[in-house]
Amino acid sequence: MNYHLFENTKQIAADSQGDIKNRLELEKERLISGKRSEHLFQNPQQNKALKLLTTFFAVMLILTVVSRTATAMAIAEVSVETSKAGILTQRYTLSGSIASQNTVDVELPDEVRVTSILAQEGDRVKANDPLLEMNLEDVQDKLEQVNYEIQILDQKIANYSIDISTSQDEQIKQAEEKVKAAQQDYDLLLKSLELSENRSNEDMDQAEEDYQNALSDLDKAEKEAKDSTIENAENKLNDAWNALEDAQYGSDSAIASAQNALKIAQESASTAERKYNNALTVYNQFMDALTKAQERLEELQQQDPPASPEEIEQAQKEVTEAKLQADEFKPTLEDASENLDHANSAVRRAQEEVDRVREYQSELVDRADESVESAEDDLFSAQNRTDFRDDASVSGAEGKVDSAKSSLKTANRNEEDRQLNQEKELLAAQRAIDLAKSELKMAQQQAVKAKQSDESARLQNESEKLNCIAQRKEKQKLQTLLREISENQGIIFSPVDGTIKKLPEQTGNIQDGSSAVTLARTDKNFQFSAMVDEETAEQLSVGDEGRLSYTTGGKTKNETVQIASIGTVNEEGKVRVIVNLPEGSVFNEVSATLEIEKNSEQYQNILPLSSLRNIDGADVVLVIREYQSVMGTEQQVEAIEVNVKAQDSKNMAVEGPLMPDDQVVVSASKPIEKGDRVRVKD
Repeated sequence: MNYHLFENTKQIAADSQGDIKNRLELEKERLISGKRSEHLFQNPQQNKALKLLTTFFAVMLILTVVSRTATAMAIAEVSVETSKAGILTQRYTLSGSIASQNTVDVELPDEVRVTSILAQEGDRVKANDPLLEMNLEDVQDKLEQVNYEIQILDQKIANYSIDISTSQDEQIKQAEEKVKAAQQDYDLLLKSLELSENRSNEDMDQAEEDYQNALSDLDKAEKEAKDSTIENAENKLNDAWNALEDAQYGSDSAIASAQNALKIAQESASTAERKYNNALTVYNQFMDALTKAQERLEELQQQDPPASPEEIEQAQKEVTEAKLQADEFKPTLEDASENLDHANSAVRRAQEEVDRVREYQSELVDRADESVESAEDDLFSAQNRTDFRDDASVSGAEGKVDSAKSSLKTANRNEEDRQLNQEKELLAAQRAIDLAKSELKMAQQQAVKAKQSDESARLQNESEKLNCIAQRKEKQKLQTLLREISENQGIIFSPVDGTIKKLPEQTGNIQDGSSAVTLARTDKNFQFSAMVDEETAEQLSVGDEGRLSYTTGGKTKNETVQIASIGTVNEEGKVRVIVNLPEGSVFNEVSATLEIEKNSEQYQNILPLSSLRNIDGADVVLVIREYQSVMGTEQQVEAIEVNVKAQDSKNMAVEGPLMPDDQVVVSASKPIEKGDRVRVKD
């Protein structure tokens, strides 16, 4: 259909308009008279116009359908989902092997000597049996060294946490204070020179020498008096700290002993309660049997026709036997009840003892702490004391100063010496001002440069901080081992039941941190062992349950197991995970796979991972928005920025301005961007 066809159609329609009106009037008269109507478009010209109009509208309809089809083919078809509340399930698969764990290596701290070997190779020992005695002084020296290294690492971590820009601002502030102080020193010097201008005379040399000597003697006497006072206060403070440490250590030991006694009493009470419940159950069974026997006897005695004498005699015999059993067992029940009462009383007494010990030890520690505070106050007073006139040596030195000062007042020629030093002092003071100003300018320039490299320096600091944190974890592990040995008075105990396979050859050797004791275990058979990366190990915990799959004897087996231990990071960045297997579940070394599922907390907005996109460095999801156009209701995607809080292998938890009914795009038939028109898949 073209423009000329349209114009011709309009012209023909206009020419025929008058004829059509006449025909309508004629048809109206025919209907009134009852005559049969004639065809409306008998004129060839009218028929031609009708065909042209029909063709025009048909072509328009076809073009509309084609246009909509082409538009639909050009628009991406998308699948959508709405966010929902739920949890994420993180799955971990650990590949390793099951092997016999019949030996245990006991690692000893390095730089510590063995003073006594308390067992022999081949001895069978129980868990917590003594094996070696370490040199307690070496242990404490090593512990002190490790404590110092941890303090250094803590200081480094704190330093790396300081904001760089704040540090630069502090440097500028310090430089400004130096300029101010230098200017004040210069002003004070001028005043001092002005005050001493008229004090010089011919006798100044001797008077000045005597006066300076007297002042020097006074300073020395005051310094010695102050040093002596501070030393006495420091010794008192050290004694107070030692007393406090002894009190704290004694408190921990006493409380631990009382708590251990409470634990034993509680275990005894639990055993007594279990025995009492068992005895009560048996006694109730005897009483139920007696009741049933008595009911049987009454039934036989009252039945009609009456039971035979033999049946009644047998029933009476059963009643007698049941009563006899109940009576015989009743003392057992009473004994169990009495034992339970005694056990509960023991628990109460043990608890009261724990409370008493805690209160008493707390009082001891508080008194020691008060002594430390008092000693610190005395030390502070000594450090800030300036008046030592009550000291004999200081009092004598002050007398000499007074005498020299009296002689100095009679001298009239101090001006000559003052002028010799005046120029030098003024020059030094001026140089101090210039130097302080130069440092201030340099600090300001460094601050400008630091602001330009803040991000790089911050990242470097963060890297160094993480490295220090990792070192601190290793030091803390060694610190725990040394503390345990120190608390045990240098004794190394067996960690498990077993047979000693290896011991140090002789005493006095300094350990190098390697395994010095090896035990053949008798309490465990097989373990599953796997190496995982540090990031995965941080997500796992001792006690996590999982499904262990392995093949032994030609059969595939599955075991529900728990993680027994998680090691430390090795040089390759790997961590060993250990799982103990039930006894007799495996009979040879095999490969195995451990699968662990861990559920997250409840999240409000859960979406598939496929819905996440990154636009201009920001995490976003595309949401369907509807709008009206000349083509009707159309759909368009809008980018909503979100914060991904957590994710698993399929889904993610997000935060952002999402409504519960927002349709989020999870897949599309072709690449789309924000603002594109789309069509939601049915």
